[in-house]
Amino acid sequence: MTTATTGAANPSPLICALESTYRRRDTKTGPDLRRALRLLPQVPDAQVWAYVAPYVGRSTAAQDTGLLTAALWAHWHNGYVAPVNGALDVGGAVRRAYPYDTHDKAYTALTRADWATLPRILGPVVGKLADARTALDWTRLQRDLRAWREGNRDAVLKRWSMSLYNPLTASIAPTAATTTTTDTVKETA
Repeated sequence: MTTATTGAANPSPLICALESTYRRRDTKTGPDLRRALRLLPQVPDAQVWAYVAPYVGRSTAAQDTGLLTAALWAHWHNGYVAPVNGALDVGGAVRRAYPYDTHDKAYTALTRADWATLPRILGPVVGKLADARTALDWTRLQRDLRAWREGNRDAVLKRWSMSLYNPLTASIAPTAATTTTTDTVKETA
């Protein structure tokens, strides 16, 4: 598989820390983060919070989105041998990974989500993206989730819908100046 890694000017400290942990072959953090996804947002896991806290702000929105982003990142990377960062937001990734006739179903589920149900809806979407080897721009996802949490849900959904339904506005093929290519293999065991 070949995946694009964005050359973001301001990568998220949380995503950088997750990538570093993954490269060190830390066998505890990933499973802890994946387990936490099932409990969010109602019951944040103290072990996971201790890992995420140094990399997010003090506001409730920053903390909530940091936990959700880290859990989704770990969920997507389950079985991958190297960290992968793509150039797509959720809408563009759904367009690429889902069969054409199921785009609407996936997006409609997201439009019905509120903050309390978003982890249960976005978790399976991210799992499908991982199965299809379609990487997200994790820093962008963290920013989108923070905007959602701060009350800008409609703006986030509009941005995702533009990427889903209007390929001319989506960042499917980033320019060579902002992209490096890495080969990543998903483990089969």
